[in-house]
Order: sequence, then C-alpha cells, then structure tokens
Amino acid sequence: SGAVDEQMLKFESAKSLKVVCFTARARIPHGHVMGQTYMFCAPPGDAEASKAVAALVHAMYETESVAVVRYVRVRNAQPYLGILHPKIKPDQEFFYFHTLPFAEDLRQYVFRSNQEAKEKLCAAERDKLDAVQALVASMDLMKAGPEGTEALKPKTVFNPCLQHLYQATRHRAVHPSAPLVTLDKNIATFARAWEDKGVLRKMLDDARPAIRKVVELFPLKALGGGREPRRHWFAADGVDVSLDS
Repeated sequence: SGAVDEQMLKFESAKSLKVVCFTARARIPHGHVMGQTYMFCAPPGDAEASKAVAALVHAMYETESVAVVRYVRVRNAQPYLGILHPKIKPDQEFFYFHTLPFAEDLRQYVFRSNQEAKEKLCAAERDKLDAVQALVASMDLMKAGPEGTEALKPKTVFNPCLQHLYQATRHRAVHPSAPLVTLDKNIATFARAWEDKGVLRKMLDDARPAIRKVVELFPLKALGGGREPRRHWFAADGVDVSLDS
C-alpha cells in the first residue's frame, strides 16, 4: 500500500553529533561556509563536560584545526555535514558550527580573466579611480573615533529603538504608574551620530573635498525620452496587439 511504501522510503535518523575527521582550518574555503551559525558548548553546571570541551577547544585552536562532523538536530531530521570551529573567550570555551555543502550544492563557474580590461580601465580612468579611493579613505571608521580610535564598533553599537523599548519595559515593570523615562544618554549617542558633535558629522566634514571631487568627475545627466512604451508578450513582428482586436 501507499502508506507502507511511504514508510519504507522515509529517512530515519537519530539525534547525534559525530566527528568524521579533523582537518586544517586553511583547507576549508570560506565560500563553503553555508547557512546559519550555531554555538555548541558544554551543558551548564557540568564541570566534567566543561573541562573536556575546554581541552578539545584549546587543542584545536593551537593546531589551527577544525572538526568535520555529521549533525542531526532532532530525531528523523535531515543530517548536515559541517565543521566545528574552536572559539576561546575569557569566561568560556565553545565551538561554532558551520554547515558545509554537499557535492550537489557546489557550483563551479569558470570566468574569463578581466585583468586586461582592468588594466585598460585603470590607464584611461586613473583620475576617477583616485577620486573614489580618496572618498573611501576619507570615510574610514577605523580612525574616526576619539583620539584616532575605531568609531561605531559593531560590538558596542546597539539598536536605539530596541534599547529604548527594553529600557521602557523594565521601567514600567518596576514603576507601573510612573511616566516613561527618556532615552538613555549612552544609547542616544548612536542615534545622534550625524548631529553637530557626532562622530559621523566630523567624518563627513573631513570627506567633503573628496565628495566634491567625485561629484565633479561623475556628473549626473538627465536622460531624455522617458520610459519606452510597454509591449505585450503576444506582440508579433514588432506590432503591438491589443486584447480587443
């Protein structure tokens, strides 16, 4: 019967994480890392498991290696081929799990080298290339912060809307009848980065000469004629055919 055939063809798997082999991190092309990233760590409160994971993490980190694993998230789920990448933080050792592609997932495309066209473009458009490079360099955030430090580090920049929501929710839970508090000064710094004394305002002022040079070399021109009339897919021999004909 159909139910029996379906049961026979159904893939069955057990929840598991099995190491297939260890390999050098350099042998895993960055373009082969797919999908979402998960963090694998020892169960909270399990001292023996924490020691074992820490030992393995440090050993793999020192040898610059990763573990190729077969991962099944839940029973009868699709198995994934992936790597465990060691990560060491001051208060914890753990692994990052990245999915790897199967052979059917890989696409190998070969393109002709554009080196010759690039060299001709560089020779003919050197002033434009220099102007764009100067613009990019003038808007570099690595030294735009106080005393030449990096500005707006991703680890220290938070979404002002979400942070204000969390702040208001916490305040309302503790003080149900009190009015909502104003936006925290530290959070407001990120929302006002473009204002007169903001980090991005100074960077923009410093980049104005480069911006003017780019505007000069890349003038915007209005295109005449407007949009071409729309043609139906069933038009024949260049003659449009209406539905009423």
